Amino acid sequence: MQAAPPGLNRSGVGDLLSCWTALWDWSEAATRLNEPFDDGIAARTRVLLERLLSPSAALDVRNVTREGLRLLSELYVEEVTLCEAWGNSRCEEGSEHYVAYALEALTGK
Repeated sequence: MQAAPPGLNRSGVGDLLSCWTALWDWSEAATRLNEPFDDGIAARTRVLLERLLSPSAALDVRNVTREGLRLLSELYVEEVTLCEAWGNSRCEEGSEHYVAYALEALTGK
């Protein structure tokens, strides 16, 4: 990871930040549509976001330090663990993912 272009490492934050939108979407779906919701998975996802958004972590990720890369790796493992625990990617894929999927389908890219 350290040999990769810094911008590519920084861009990894985007998929983790999608948890923010996903939590809101999931909570709304639970409220409006009675979709199943897991408070424990949601709480662990919030902890993931808190770790990512702490000032020191943000600096480490921005500066692509060893600690920043380790944090990104740990958070990706946690993200996958949460999705596997829930059985799908509801806690990680928000509406922005579905907009991107639709654009990919429309453009073929």
